[in-house]
Amino acid sequence: MKYIIQHFIRLAFLSTSPQDCPSSSALQKVLISLYLALSILNALAIYGFARGAIHGVLDLIILYIFTRLILRDKKERVNQTFNAFLGVGVAIGLLHTLCSYVFIVDQNTQDISGLGKILFFLIFIWIIIAYGHIVRHAAELNLASGISISLGYTLLNAMILLSISEMLRI
Repeated sequence: MKYIIQHFIRLAFLSTSPQDCPSSSALQKVLISLYLALSILNALAIYGFARGAIHGVLDLIILYIFTRLILRDKKERVNQTFNAFLGVGVAIGLLHTLCSYVFIVDQNTQDISGLGKILFFLIFIWIIIAYGHIVRHAAELNLASGISISLGYTLLNAMILLSISEMLRI
C-alpha cells in the first residue's frame, strides 16, 4: 500500500509515468471511493451534500469517458490510465480539501483568504499539468499537447458540471 501511495505522489510530481500504475480493479474501486468522497467533501464547503454527490458522480463519469476517448485505440490501457487519473486526483484532492477547510474565511459567503486564492490557483495549475503528464504518456504525445488536452478537459468538465447542476437547480 505504501508503494501505491508513493507512486501516485510521484506521478503527481511528474517523476513517474502512468504505465507503472497497477490496473487492478480492486485498487480502482478504492480510488473511485476516495475520489468521490473528496469530491463530496470539497463540494460540501460550497454547495452542500446533494450537489456535491451529483458533481462527484458526474465528474467520475466524465473522467472515465475522457480516458476511453484518449485511449480509443489502446483499450488494454484504459484501467491503468483511469487509475492514474484517479490516484493523482486523490493525491492533489487531499491538498485541495485541506485548503478548502483552512482558507475559506466565511462558510456563508464562501469568502476565501488571499493566500487561499493563490493556493487554489496553484492547485488548479498543478492538476492540469499532472493530468497533462498522464495524457502525454497515455496518448503518446508531447507534454505541451498533453497539457493542452488536459486544460480543455478541465474546462469542459467544469462547464458540464455547472450546466447540469443549474438545470437541476440544486
